[in-house]
Amino acid sequence: MAAIGLLPLAAFGVDVGGSLGLETGYQMNTLKETFDGGWEKVKDLNGMSLGMNGRLTINDFYMRAGGNYVWILQTPSYIDSAGDTANLKKEHGFDAVGAIGYSFYFNNGEFSLAPEAGFSYQSLDLFTKITENAGAPFVGFDFNWMFSSDWKFGLLCNWNFYGFRRSDVLSQSGKTERVTQGHYMGPEAKVAFDYSFTDNWSMGVAYRFKYLFTGKENVAGLTNEKQSWTTSHATLKVDYTF
Repeated sequence: MAAIGLLPLAAFGVDVGGSLGLETGYQMNTLKETFDGGWEKVKDLNGMSLGMNGRLTINDFYMRAGGNYVWILQTPSYIDSAGDTANLKKEHGFDAVGAIGYSFYFNNGEFSLAPEAGFSYQSLDLFTKITENAGAPFVGFDFNWMFSSDWKFGLLCNWNFYGFRRSDVLSQSGKTERVTQGHYMGPEAKVAFDYSFTDNWSMGVAYRFKYLFTGKENVAGLTNEKQSWTTSHATLKVDYTF
């Protein structure tokens, strides 16, 4: 990757570069709680997303960060094992991620594999007075294959561990009460195809799937209670590489 001309580091053998990107897409979320004797689910938390991402590389080390804001367009619904249902108010949400890694290159740069570690956070407004939040550190790898001079395939796989689950509840007095239950963990995977139409500009498509879940606990009078949060996210993106 070409060094940034404004930084006089190339003469010292330091190659600095990176990229900035914009993306838009459609995100789908489902929250589910199971316990002995029943279950309840909030589904159809689906909507359009708009986000941006950035990446900074120093030789083979890199740092990346990104985030998306989601407007819920479909009317979410609540359903439980007793047959109770309800339509919820359309709200919004966002997610953010940051990671560091080191890239190993093979076959003259055609392939790269980078172990990485980072932290991800996501939030959804479920009701007028309740917000669900989840955050977790993760470890994983980022694989890229330049299968032609203009096309690249990417595969990102991570495992989230010992993350938090928190509900922010707005009381009638206007005070926010934070309720933390369990620790989230689970896998995340992302596949992407990118096409470089100039030396600096590229466009592509990506799909991300994330499944977070808690262990079974006895809380609030429920036996073997377990929470899960499933996210599917398809995006179109444009990136500028410097």
